[in-house]
Amino acid sequence: MPTSAMRRDMMKPDAHDKRGNRIYYSVLKGKTMAIFGFLETRELEGFATALAEDLGRRFPPASEARTDPGAKHQITVILEGLAARAVRYHAEHKLGIYKKAKLANVFKWKLSELGYSADFVDRATKEVATRLAASSTRSKKKAEA
Repeated sequence: MPTSAMRRDMMKPDAHDKRGNRIYYSVLKGKTMAIFGFLETRELEGFATALAEDLGRRFPPASEARTDPGAKHQITVILEGLAARAVRYHAEHKLGIYKKAKLANVFKWKLSELGYSADFVDRATKEVATRLAASSTRSKKKAEA
């Protein structure tokens, strides 16, 4: 158990952010980790925006009106591909519950901005969020086994 003097040494201000505020780092087990790093979401927001824009490019909002079986199959395949990309991103970046929710929320609002209907936005967001949640459940079960 570290003593209070050791804890003070481990929690020194090592850097400053763009506004001049101190950023505190903790050195534990040889790794440096930002205390509030989980709140840094710029890269995540960029990824979620790119997912939504990719959907907008591959299945434009005007295509929503199509009711033929080909359109239904096309959107299913596209959403499965986007969800798979989100799962890969989750595996690479170890997203917690906050960042998974942030990814789904940014994705949802970007789809709304692109002009999709509320029903379509909800369906697409649910597909991505469900796959993210299912992937983390599977990885936890594998770790327990």
